Amino acid sequence: MVIQCLFETSAVLGLLGVRSIVTGIRPAIAQSVVQLGADLSIIQIFGTFWL
Repeated sequence: MVIQCLFETSAVLGLLGVRSIVTGIRPAIAQSVVQLGADLSIIQIFGTFWL
């Protein structure tokens, strides 16, 4: 699943000192993440790109 790959990539990048930021997640994707029980603490999530 794409979201699984995103979290794995973010975890690897975190080992290299890179901070991952995700924006614009559709509601259906957010629900899938919750259903998977994914650990969201490794990725910063914002509603828009403008911080």
